[in-house]
Amino acid sequence: YGFLDANKTIAAKTDTLMRIASVTKPVTAAMVRKLGASGVLALSDHVFCTGNNAPCWLPANLLSATSDSRAKDITIQQLIAHQGGWYQDISGDPFNQEFEIKTLLQLSGPPTREDIVRHVMKRPLDFTPGAPDYVHRNYTNFGYLLLGMVIEQATLTDYTKYVQMEIMAQLGVSASDFKTAATPLLEH
Repeated sequence: YGFLDANKTIAAKTDTLMRIASVTKPVTAAMVRKLGASGVLALSDHVFCTGNNAPCWLPANLLSATSDSRAKDITIQQLIAHQGGWYQDISGDPFNQEFEIKTLLQLSGPPTREDIVRHVMKRPLDFTPGAPDYVHRNYTNFGYLLLGMVIEQATLTDYTKYVQMEIMAQLGVSASDFKTAATPLLEH
């Protein structure tokens, strides 16, 4: 049902893939919890490695001298609960800022996930990770980008391939029906 373009000239087909957007959040959370239950990681593990906060998952080179010092304390559980320190209405969604990030970083192509992370992590956090005042007021796509990267580090496998193998295939979803979407900068 519906159309694939704003002018309503290209009809959607029964096999048209659609972006599932935030529906990937519970899938990502389930995968992280599954890795936790199997002992591969712990939900209390730190997200960013700083050299003195092990266990941790993402390399220190994603942080910079201007990164908020509280970033070292962000845990996997805080990301799952949208308590990592970003408040979407204040920071904005970096996925809606790809063109600005590309221009600011003087990139020849779309920013990579690492470019986006480095860009966001140069700014101060909006609140202290895990702060109870923000438990029900925040929602951030950025934290789930980080969780996808943690999954890749923990499994040494591409996020989409690993989730397809460990969750989607078991639910009967074929690999052709679960794909990573391209950046909007590549779609135009």
